[in-house]
Amino acid sequence: MDFINYLNSNDIIIVKNFAGFEKYDYSDSEVKKHIDLIIKVQKILNDYDPNDFFIFKSYVWKKPEHLNKNLRSLKKYYNKILEDKPKNEYEDQIFKYGEEYIKLGTRCSDELKSVKYKLLIKRSMVNKEIALGKANYDNLKMEEKIKIKDINSIGYNMVEMDIIQFLNKIKKRIPDKELIQHVNYFCNLKGLSAISKKFILTMLSFPSKFIKYSLRYFENPAYYMQNVHIDKFKNALVLDGELLI
Repeated sequence: MDFINYLNSNDIIIVKNFAGFEKYDYSDSEVKKHIDLIIKVQKILNDYDPNDFFIFKSYVWKKPEHLNKNLRSLKKYYNKILEDKPKNEYEDQIFKYGEEYIKLGTRCSDELKSVKYKLLIKRSMVNKEIALGKANYDNLKMEEKIKIKDINSIGYNMVEMDIIQFLNKIKKRIPDKELIQHVNYFCNLKGLSAISKKFILTMLSFPSKFIKYSLRYFENPAYYMQNVHIDKFKNALVLDGELLI
């Protein structure tokens, strides 16, 4: 059975858009409902037995590698600002928050180098785990059937990455205490180890938003100064939270 037919046979349908205006609920109960849905869909995905192993791309450890690469790039740009002084209000903001977030990113990056996380990679590859890739409210919804908008990100990956992607999207909407509780809830239902929990919390602590928007500025300063209002840029730079590990 091909993949689309398999999804349909398990009451999952692919849609272009969700009907009506979406107002998301970030209450404890609703977030847990969505985590339950993620776990349910993961179970369906991981019960699929493709005739061709290469039907899915492998994303195993791609995100941590990407974050570490971007952190190294930001350090170079930030050191240049230290040498030359900020040239405009955008660089002022990066200069203001840069040292704090680079320290946070470095601590997370160092943690991710721990040999214990190789156990998660090995487990994921041995079990041929399949993850949604995009597990947030915008892409996954339960109505009369399960609806998914984008299936192109579905691939071989550690199942932890789906809860990381979802909680990263909403972490500024909920207190850190609740965020940690949701991580515990997911890990307990999935039967995941304390290593998985620390990996998830480390990934959620990584200042990915600050790094992403800062690099976007450095890659094309003229475009940013013309098209991205400074207030929007400031908001983007403070989207990251505190260290959770």
